[in-house]
Amino acid sequence: MKKEDLDFAFAVIEEALKENMRFTNEQKDLCVRVTIEALAPTERPWFYEVAQMNKIPLWQVLWGQWRRNQENGMAQAPICDPGWEGEITGDYGLEERECPICETVFAPKAVGQIYCSNKCGAEQERRNKPQPEPIPEKLSPADREILDMLKPPVVAEQGEKSVDLGTDTVELE
Repeated sequence: MKKEDLDFAFAVIEEALKENMRFTNEQKDLCVRVTIEALAPTERPWFYEVAQMNKIPLWQVLWGQWRRNQENGMAQAPICDPGWEGEITGDYGLEERECPICETVFAPKAVGQIYCSNKCGAEQERRNKPQPEPIPEKLSPADREILDMLKPPVVAEQGEKSVDLGTDTVELE
């Protein structure tokens, strides 16, 4: 099919709308399918699943969600997924990319996935975690006592004869 044929078909639909023609469920579903194709591939199955589950046409799924948002006061604040920008560029955010942590090339499983695995995502989180502030060298005796109480207890390994506590060495029996 040529682009000109598609443009002609939409011109016919536009004219039918101007003449207030009624469309069949099949015709409305076709228009919704065109809209669904603009979504990321991972988002598309939801519409079909809900329509099949409820035994209703696709257009009723779309407008049913719209009405729900309208009735709940959420219609004026739609959620625009960053992945929808891919409709303009053809990039849905699911193309292969390099993991910024391990540099492995991977195919994302979801729009917006940055890291190849949970392990790499956790590593980035660890890197972003703020480091504790260093303890000042000179502390008052009261502050030193509080700090010492906050230290984890020292546990001797089996067979050790002494334990180094930092300031003292304690001999074990």
